[in-house]
Amino acid sequence: MLEVTAPLLASYGLPVAGEYRIESHLLDGRKVRVVVPDWTAGEDWCWPVLEQDLLDDFARVRDEQTLLHFNHHYGLLGYDVLYETEMRRRKEDWHGDPVDWAIAHARNAAGILGTINIIDDVRSGRVKLHSLSALHRALSAQFKKMGLQSIFTGEPRRFTGFAWSRPEAVLSDSKEEAEYKAWPRWGEDPIGTAYRVLAWVLNSQIAGIHFEFVAAGHHASEPRFGLELRYKALLQVIYWKLAERVGGAFQQCPNCGLVFPMRTPRDKYCSRRCLDAFKSRAWRKRQRAKRLAQQQKQRRKR
Repeated sequence: MLEVTAPLLASYGLPVAGEYRIESHLLDGRKVRVVVPDWTAGEDWCWPVLEQDLLDDFARVRDEQTLLHFNHHYGLLGYDVLYETEMRRRKEDWHGDPVDWAIAHARNAAGILGTINIIDDVRSGRVKLHSLSALHRALSAQFKKMGLQSIFTGEPRRFTGFAWSRPEAVLSDSKEEAEYKAWPRWGEDPIGTAYRVLAWVLNSQIAGIHFEFVAAGHHASEPRFGLELRYKALLQVIYWKLAERVGGAFQQCPNCGLVFPMRTPRDKYCSRRCLDAFKSRAWRKRQRAKRLAQQQKQRRKR
């Protein structure tokens, strides 16, 4: 299997973009619509990956027409490369991306970008952390795009975590694609939960790519030395670039456990109230220790 190598995601690699069409193929015994190359339509080549609008263009994919427009500019996402072993086992030899699968990943990307934007709004102060109801609604809408559903158990009903239906689930009748994570602090710590959701979703998609140190073209006029990101499919690069957008200086408050945006590198508490509460507890602890030491001293004198 050919593995594309790009120095820090420089914009060169395999020629993949051009004309595409949609055909019907069998996938695991089911007929699905698949985007495939239409190389007979011409040779409008370009190279994959790193254009500035890659993530936003992919997140705007909503249907077959917008998917074909994306493919024309960026190429295939790489389903047949990522699932080559399974396709060989099922004796499926077509080259392309299932439409429903690609659109589901686009919704995933849109939800991730939306979640990152909300976190950035909180960090900048445009959205206040104490507006928990509005923050929950905004984040829940983005989680839903990613295929996450809230799980409630017991009576009275209590939130216990999220179930995630991965984009691959749209191609299967099996329920095995639904996963579950317990994050009971969603109610009082939406930002901290959002970070955990992003880690859950992103790590599942970027596990197959890695950096390697290379010394290539040392006889050429412009030799390359350094780290190169190795990947097999455009979809992996999309998720890698999404992961690069996640960040920001946040700290978990040692008093209440809330994840809050840091204003200075010295910030440790989410609010003056939590700082005062921590100081009060520390003062009471010191007073108890002082009284205990005095009592022990008096007992020794007796």
